[in-house]
Amino acid sequence: MVLVAILVAGVALIYLLTDADTRVERSIVIAAPAEAIFPKLNSLKESETWSPWKEEDPKMEITYEGPESGVGALSRWESATQGTGSQTILESVPPSKLVTALDFGSMGTATADFTLSPEAEGGTKVTWGMVSHGGNNLGFRAFNLALDKLVGPMFEKGLSNLKATVEAPE
Repeated sequence: MVLVAILVAGVALIYLLTDADTRVERSIVIAAPAEAIFPKLNSLKESETWSPWKEEDPKMEITYEGPESGVGALSRWESATQGTGSQTILESVPPSKLVTALDFGSMGTATADFTLSPEAEGGTKVTWGMVSHGGNNLGFRAFNLALDKLVGPMFEKGLSNLKATVEAPE
């Protein structure tokens, strides 16, 4: 009986201490104008050149649908190590903002965004954020507790890759 009470209390605590939506965000300054960076974000095919997940699994199968870039562009991936899912560009405001919908199948959904803003030194601050939608699902809400530790380092790696790609001499 005590074990059941502890279990119920633990479940209630997780539910009360977590938000339905959880945001993860990382930023980097890139020594380039936003106009040089934005195309690498606005084209899902271009994102393969800096994606940390593609780097984790070079054998990841990715297919594309819809326009080459901008609103409606869609990619689907399948990977033995990175799972399956899709990403669709919902909003594209060159060269400052991009919003995508992420569908991880049974793992849930999220919304990702990139904002680009000028820096005083002449570069561009690129911020990559994601909101995981846990809703009323206790499992997703519990997962969201670890989201920053799981996704944050991948965002940092991806932003570093993007920086290296954009700043590389041609």
